[in-house]
Amino acid sequence: MSDRFIKFNDEQLDAKQVMMLQDLARLLLKNEQTQVKIQKFPYYNPVQNVLITSWFWSHRPSHIEMAGFKTDVMLAAYGYHMMDVQIVNEVVQDKTFKTP
Repeated sequence: MSDRFIKFNDEQLDAKQVMMLQDLARLLLKNEQTQVKIQKFPYYNPVQNVLITSWFWSHRPSHIEMAGFKTDVMLAAYGYHMMDVQIVNEVVQDKTFKTP
């Protein structure tokens, strides 16, 4: 294991930054209960009402880091609003897409 990996797991989140991302997510998703977390892959979980941004942006210049986090929030929120539930259900139920 590298030192960077250990640091990655032990680092503390900037509470002010997370609160700003959470405010942005709540505004875009129109839900005051939305929570924001920073993990490996960005996505929005509508069942748990949690929007995940990616650790990928950490350890970069601050302006790039903030732009990356905001981009994750915006893409997840707009992707959720643009998603067609009927099409998602068709794909999930289609046997063609099943893996062995």
